Amino acid sequence: MQKACFQERGLSLDDYYLGTINLSIAPHQYKAKQAKYTFRQVKWSNNDPAEDFSFFDCRIIIGNQQAIKGLIYYPHPETKPEHFQPPDILEIMSSFIQNLHYGNEVIIEVNPQQIEIS
Repeated sequence: MQKACFQERGLSLDDYYLGTINLSIAPHQYKAKQAKYTFRQVKWSNNDPAEDFSFFDCRIIIGNQQAIKGLIYYPHPETKPEHFQPPDILEIMSSFIQNLHYGNEVIIEVNPQQIEIS
């Protein structure tokens, strides 16, 4: 439902699967620094208040596959206080990945100027 809102603001998600990979980076955590895209006051639902969203570049590698371009999808928690996202979970958007299953080990590469993993 949010895809059209992002498209209107200049971010096409046509190359991405309409779902996210919820990646645990535990025991590490992340810190948002300078997002590639940030959209404020996105009113994507008639039933909910407007929210802020940011996107960060990343690449994911599964097994011996070639690195796959992705985006870390970050709904700002301060604009959606009823939704708790643990600080060690990243939501990643990418093209559809055949044979990706819960429990698979994934390597993630991030741009340290955009997001920091510590």
